[in-house]
Amino acid sequence: MRILAMIIVAAGLVLGGTTGKLTGTIKNKKENTPLAGCNIVILNTDLGTASDPSGEFTILNISPGVYSVKAMMIGYQSVTVTQIPISVDKTFRLNFSMDIQAVEGKEIIVVADRGIIQF
Repeated sequence: MRILAMIIVAAGLVLGGTTGKLTGTIKNKKENTPLAGCNIVILNTDLGTASDPSGEFTILNISPGVYSVKAMMIGYQSVTVTQIPISVDKTFRLNFSMDIQAVEGKEIIVVADRGIIQF
């Protein structure tokens, strides 16, 4: 009986996970509506995803540690949240609210040099 209990405990340790999960929702701050297609990245890693039509996102297989997570989308101000703890076999929920921001760019002036048209 004791041996069986030790085998069950050992199997549980072997079959236990080694990574965590990050999930959450991204919304427009002013209107509180979901943002589809927003990019979410875990800084200094190769991990990231995009939000679905309901603003939900999930990133799997994250090694345990403390991370910074950035949400970005054209037309919205990027948001970075730091000190996100990821633990083995745990899900951390992180919700973002993003403000609208005008896309900035430089003004380009093109001057056309039109030649004389002869008939």
